[in-house]
Amino acid sequence: RFEKKQKAGAKLIVSGCLPSVNKDRLNSVFDGVVVRARSLHEFDQVLDHQHSLRDIQYAGPDRQFKKDKATEYPLRIEWGCDGNCSYCAIKFVFGGPKSRPVAEILLEFDRAFRKGYRNFMLVANDAGSYGKDLRTSLTDLLDALCKMQKECWFSLSHISPNKLKALLPSLSGF
Repeated sequence: RFEKKQKAGAKLIVSGCLPSVNKDRLNSVFDGVVVRARSLHEFDQVLDHQHSLRDIQYAGPDRQFKKDKATEYPLRIEWGCDGNCSYCAIKFVFGGPKSRPVAEILLEFDRAFRKGYRNFMLVANDAGSYGKDLRTSLTDLLDALCKMQKECWFSLSHISPNKLKALLPSLSGF
């Protein structure tokens, strides 16, 4: 099916959870480039360093391609999850929570801020678990980010209601 819709010379790349969740099924229908969810940092190599994953235009819900520089910078803070939801493959694909060190996140944040980004999406599979493996917390990370720059916005991806409820008292100072 894909071959009929694929542009001549275009390369189809399969990524995300599928290669880890059902590798055998994928291999039975697809014999191309696969970038596993744990290996997204290798995406630029797959593109032969001609493009950067961050520079690829994306289509919004209205299928219109965004022509301008992305206004929201995706800042990865954590992978994995400690939940046991029967409908979810995140724990199977990534394992338990693995947080990026605060200093590493602050360096990336500073580079992106100097490039002109002011809106930052803190990306995690389970943001409420951020820092537990490093003896820190999401609140500590937010505090460090806010101390670096006050003229920016943060949004948060993927936090369970229970973990958000537990964090709310410590977030009241923001």
